[in-house]
Amino acid sequence: GDAASVVEIAAAAVGVYANSLPNDFVYDDELILLDDPRTRDPSHWREIFTHGYWHRVSTDPIYRPVALLSYLFNHRVTGLHPAGYRAVNLVLHAGVSVLVYAIGRTVCRRRGTALLGGLLFAVHPIHGEAVVIIVGRADLLCALFYLLGVWLLLREPVRFPSGGVLRLMAVLVLAALAMLTKENAVTFLGAAVLADLWRRWQARAEGSPEPSLETGTMSGKSGRKVGRPPMVSWRAYLLDRLARRYLPILTVTLGVLFVRYPVLGRLTRPRGNFGGGIENVLDHADVVSRVLTPIVLLGKYLTLLAVPHPLCYDYSYNAIPPAVGPIDHRVLIGLAWVAAATVIGIRSWRKDRQVLWGIGFFLVSYSVVSNTVILIGTLFAERAIYLPSAGWCWVVAIGFATVWERCGQAVSWGRWTRGLLIAGAIGVLSAYGVKTIGRNRVFRDNDTLYAEGVRVNPGSAACQSCLLYTSPSPRDS
Repeated sequence: GDAASVVEIAAAAVGVYANSLPNDFVYDDELILLDDPRTRDPSHWREIFTHGYWHRVSTDPIYRPVALLSYLFNHRVTGLHPAGYRAVNLVLHAGVSVLVYAIGRTVCRRRGTALLGGLLFAVHPIHGEAVVIIVGRADLLCALFYLLGVWLLLREPVRFPSGGVLRLMAVLVLAALAMLTKENAVTFLGAAVLADLWRRWQARAEGSPEPSLETGTMSGKSGRKVGRPPMVSWRAYLLDRLARRYLPILTVTLGVLFVRYPVLGRLTRPRGNFGGGIENVLDHADVVSRVLTPIVLLGKYLTLLAVPHPLCYDYSYNAIPPAVGPIDHRVLIGLAWVAAATVIGIRSWRKDRQVLWGIGFFLVSYSVVSNTVILIGTLFAERAIYLPSAGWCWVVAIGFATVWERCGQAVSWGRWTRGLLIAGAIGVLSAYGVKTIGRNRVFRDNDTLYAEGVRVNPGSAACQSCLLYTSPSPRDS
């Protein structure tokens, strides 16, 4: 049942990262956990809310008081021991993986599909930077609050029930916590709209009785009254959601920005303030590169989600050179991924639209870290894909379930094909798990991490300087 699936996913999430517990503080861990008194001394707690995330070492417009508070509480309980901090990260990752399962269960209604999605997320090697580097907790906590809020939205009927106000308050609190943990949670409003669209599609497709907006009465797919009148139009539904949900979420979003601005003095980092392009090469790029390079980045993210090798903790200048023209093979790879997603989305639209949920979630949660509309503090980072990768896992799991069902329709060879599918799924999960366990050793200490970074990305300026001076430079998205 569901309880067994939850245990399996949590065990997998913790199990593949358990060998990282003895690792030392690495990279930005030192700046936040060792050098910043706010994360160790309770007398500095006010500074958590009145200064930016980096405070003493950088002027980046980053404000993450919830993440800093979590380190302070962690220190009070476990002391200044890397294993104590990292154990909390493992538990958080397990919680996020379980939420990936829970949302998949709500969307797909099939336990096996949701289980595969949750396991993919739990063991995927690309999550190593977010889980094993302790300050990756910002991504973990943000994803936990974000996905829990989305799950509450998806579990809600088309009209708010009698207890809907309490649910909305919980969603708003979760959205605020996510935004005060990491900046990419500003996309929560888009996820709320996506959840409402999906919930409406799902209700109409299944023909299940859903409450009417005007009277709270019930109706079936045929429109025939079942003791109550039918659902209202899309326009009335969305206007109702605008008043009941989107405006409150927008208010919370603006409130968080209002709190951030007096502390940071600005909302985004201005152009020309990216270390001369070292942290993000698009800072000084021309128009062509600004348009084409995000396509390269999207293609690289999706390729690493499919085949997570090689992986690296840093992609600063010049690990990923900017695209200079449309015939760049990296641009073509990105466009091929876009074309494939478009075809899959169109086919899903004509059927159950479940794949559209995964694609939509990926695009919404990825948008703010894509370097398309605004530039963030890093060109490319594996930790940045932690939350969007949930959408990838759902798409893969739903695709697997679709092939599984089609094989079941084949009388002669269906059983053998299903056996191969099971073997393939186990093989992929096992390979990912082994890769993750092996990569945990890369984060053992700074010397090991920096040497591996230079080996994988010899063009990265940060990897070279870190290995040379063994002093990490602050940067984050």
